[in-house]
Amino acid sequence: DQIDLTDRLKLRVGGRYDNFNQTVLNRANNRTTIVKQKQFSPTGGVLFEINDDLSIFGGYGEGYRPNSGVDAASNPFPAELSKSYEVGLRLGEPGGPISGSIAAFTMTKNNILTADPNPANAGFSIAGGAARSRGIELDFNANLPGDIMVIATYAYLDANWTTQAGDKDFGLTINPGDRLINIPEHAANLIVSKGFMIGTHRATFGGGVNYVGKRLGETGSTFDSYSRLWIAPGTPRAFNVRASFSF
Repeated sequence: DQIDLTDRLKLRVGGRYDNFNQTVLNRANNRTTIVKQKQFSPTGGVLFEINDDLSIFGGYGEGYRPNSGVDAASNPFPAELSKSYEVGLRLGEPGGPISGSIAAFTMTKNNILTADPNPANAGFSIAGGAARSRGIELDFNANLPGDIMVIATYAYLDANWTTQAGDKDFGLTINPGDRLINIPEHAANLIVSKGFMIGTHRATFGGGVNYVGKRLGETGSTFDSYSRLWIAPGTPRAFNVRASFSF
């Protein structure tokens, strides 16, 4: 719910309630484990309008994600729990001639499933991993004269493990400071379009580029960065260019 405390100060509060039930049958020992978890995750935010064109905002939230399965002793896993904080500035009003925002954030997550370090429990997992993500997000929107629209976004994300653990999928060691899988450090988008009339119908023509930086594909390997170019009407096109030299 959002509450206007004054003309310029707004408060948002909310939450999510999860009721998770799971029954796990271990056919190796014919043991049944029943899991019942209940969790309330609060969220809140505040926004203060410094003037008609500039606002400052902040937010806090908690997250809950149940882990399926049991460990080597048939004990259920605790759920993944996260906490996030955000603070930023907002320029203009959404949908106005020019608007944008810049925000800094941080998030921590605990009870991530990792490989059981006990050699006798090979193939089993434990909820022993923890990670932290922090970064900056920028977005800019402009509705320019001539029915031209520009949308630009950029994100910097530093997402790392904070505990030493075993990779449950690939069997390799994860050290504190190792990046999380499949999360690029840099990502950006740019879209430019122009509207025009065809008879009594409005049409739009434009194009854009999407950049995704290199990512960790699995522990010890990476995916290269890539860009996608596209036009509208149309579908995104991906271009890969390679060159090799022999001396």
